[in-house]
Amino acid sequence: MVPLTYYGVHSVGPENFLCALLHWEERGRIVPVWIPPIEGARLAARDAMWESDRPDTYDLMVSIIEQSTQGVKAIEISSYYHGTFVATLEMEDGEEIDARLSDALVLSTILDLPIEADETVLSQASIWISGEDARDQFGIDLPVAKEDDSASASGDAQADADFESLMRSLGVDEADISGESNDNDET
Repeated sequence: MVPLTYYGVHSVGPENFLCALLHWEERGRIVPVWIPPIEGARLAARDAMWESDRPDTYDLMVSIIEQSTQGVKAIEISSYYHGTFVATLEMEDGEEIDARLSDALVLSTILDLPIEADETVLSQASIWISGEDARDQFGIDLPVAKEDDSASASGDAQADADFESLMRSLGVDEADISGESNDNDET
């Protein structure tokens, strides 16, 4: 599992859809998590340190977890299917509880536990945005990822090797890809 850094809930586009941003620091990629309005508002309120006069549903869940179990060991994004994330609460006793990612994000903030994700999920659902775009669009400063020449472009080294092989079988060479001039090219 890969740890992710949570960068809050943001309104996106003219429709003001709510999106939580998770950062995969190792690869410098973002996992956008689209959140329904009510859950997004609750998460944003928690981020702003707002506290209700009475316990809400999440406070109740945490109370039940703390009083009835040994606690939560980890909160993980375990799969991604057709645009839907599946989160899992891994309990200290080994039990796993299925959860919506929006609920898992709120619980992670209350329990002060990081969100972790399967690398396959990250390869499927993450996107790259520049530091400048992150600052302009979301007001966040992302740490610069370390350059890793051995890192796969897609996150799947075998898929990258297969793609490279396909491109070479079609007659594409390194000069075509890099934009370098080829002295043998008579175009």
